[in-house]
Amino acid sequence: KGYSEKVFGVSIQSLLSKEAHFCTAVNPWVPEIVEELMCYLYEENSIKSEGLFRQSGTVVDVNYIKSMYDKGKYLDLMMYDNPHVIASALKLFLKEIPDSVVSYTAYNHFIKFQQDNQNTMNKDSPEKNNNKTRKYSTEYLKGLRELLFTYVSYDCLVLLKLLTQLLVRVAKYEEFNRMTPSNLAIVIGPNIIRSKDIDAFGAMAHYPLVAQLTEAIIRNEQFLFSEYKNPDLDDVS
Repeated sequence: KGYSEKVFGVSIQSLLSKEAHFCTAVNPWVPEIVEELMCYLYEENSIKSEGLFRQSGTVVDVNYIKSMYDKGKYLDLMMYDNPHVIASALKLFLKEIPDSVVSYTAYNHFIKFQQDNQNTMNKDSPEKNNNKTRKYSTEYLKGLRELLFTYVSYDCLVLLKLLTQLLVRVAKYEEFNRMTPSNLAIVIGPNIIRSKDIDAFGAMAHYPLVAQLTEAIIRNEQFLFSEYKNPDLDDVS
């Protein structure tokens, strides 16, 4: 990799600038670590692993991956035969992004939006929407898309799109991995939508709202991202 600055706990913009400077970027829009971890998880043997993103990898292995990336050392991820280690490393990377994927300043906007839309979120009544066929009103989805493109930085928006595409693919294999969009939202949401200004009790109170927002993003990835008229973002996949 050719450099020894930290990767974990660094803003996406800083990572991209650093990789561009050292000419290490494979994709100029995506940090190298994200590209490598996601490529591993896209493999069929990985994506079918039961409890992917829910089960934790061993702390020693996850910390070793973090240490190697932070030191700029080459790491062959294929040496790991446990996809939960890689998924845990990706979750840790997301969790340690300064100011979160959805920024701290945007957090309250997203929470209020979800609180205000509890009755309009679903196209039909909740009783008519089971876990596999849940639908969302066009009004709700347009509002969520406006929030994303208003309050999430471009760098993090690209990351969120790629992460969502991965989670959509994971959910397609739920017959094997038991990870529905709802299950994925529960374990991923707190890593991408969080605030530094609320205590543990406040975070717990908002936990269902964060999960609902994340599930809506997973279930409506094409509407929220692909239909947005931005050539640069549409080219990222």
